[in-house]
Amino acid sequence: MNLPRMEYQGGTEEAGYSLDADPDRQRFTVKMWGRWDDPELVPKFKTEVLICMKVLAQKGEWNVFGDLRGYKLQLDVIGELITSLMREAMQRKFSKAGVLHDSAMVELFISRLTKAAGMTTLKFFKTAKEVEAYLRES
Repeated sequence: MNLPRMEYQGGTEEAGYSLDADPDRQRFTVKMWGRWDDPELVPKFKTEVLICMKVLAQKGEWNVFGDLRGYKLQLDVIGELITSLMREAMQRKFSKAGVLHDSAMVELFISRLTKAAGMTTLKFFKTAKEVEAYLRES
């Protein structure tokens, strides 16, 4: 099955995201940064993430490389969105996620959301090399 690679981005240099869904590698790279104050950013992000998950799930299990360096703590509505997207991912053949971060507060925030979603295969790392090694493990 030959599926197209999908790339999206939204926001600004100060606050936003980029998405790269690569069906050849079954890898979904999600980069998020800044504090999201733009009300139009959240629905755009949600729509694009759901499109990417749907396509990746067509080929089977897929992994997430999350890059949250520079990500700031968010309003509750963002946390609720992330939790709902985690639940959706688990229903769409999600396998595991490795998250690169530079903030203990962000790790605590995402850990809380992960627990609320019932996700057990998300781990945090300080280097991209560690994330890559984790995602290659069977």
